[in-house]
Amino acid sequence: MVCDRCKGKYVGASATGKRHRYRYYICSTRQRYGLTGCDAERIRADELETAVFAALVQLYAAPDLLADATTAHRKDAAARTRQNQKELTALDAELRKTEAATQRYMLAFENGTVTEDMFGDRVHELGATARTLRAHRAELHAAVDPANTGIPTLAEIDVVRQQLATAAEHASAPVRKALAHAFVHELRVEARNRVRPTYKLCRGLPATNTDPAGRGVRTMKPVAAPTGFEPVPPP
Repeated sequence: MVCDRCKGKYVGASATGKRHRYRYYICSTRQRYGLTGCDAERIRADELETAVFAALVQLYAAPDLLADATTAHRKDAAARTRQNQKELTALDAELRKTEAATQRYMLAFENGTVTEDMFGDRVHELGATARTLRAHRAELHAAVDPANTGIPTLAEIDVVRQQLATAAEHASAPVRKALAHAFVHELRVEARNRVRPTYKLCRGLPATNTDPAGRGVRTMKPVAAPTGFEPVPPP
């Protein structure tokens, strides 16, 4: 959870009311420095968690919105892959030039046409350049790894929708909380009665005992798709 005012994190806390103890979330900046640090309001945990899960179920019940999100992600991933491939081609060419220059200096040193001082400084510089290029090359190779493998299909989204609907009707509050947590990428607190979530798109419910039907279902790499909701303000 992120405070939209000060960009600090929200943290969990608890307090004792007239009848019982209750949980709430508070901006860490306000908790540490008081109202002079941040005047963002506290949020009741149970009401927030209920609203987050309800919004999650509502999101998965909107196939058109999710289809648009997955299509946009695939396009972005394809564009990033093309750009990374261009950078890889340029890096490979630069690395070949650097390695060739290093080889020339080594041959020149063996032939006695450059001094030891000249050889050492230049080869050290070329070696550092080559290491930097190889590190960047490895990063780009990792980024080029197919990004579409984690994007759920519409059929998979429909299965998750049905599972979430079942959980909404039959699962206990702790189970619904755990499921919402598994699907939440970020919660941005704009006001006491307005929290904007960004959810992950997953191919199934988490493979944990929070599955309402007791099945282990694989969870794949998430895709963030924003939506919004307004939780009920705490008393």
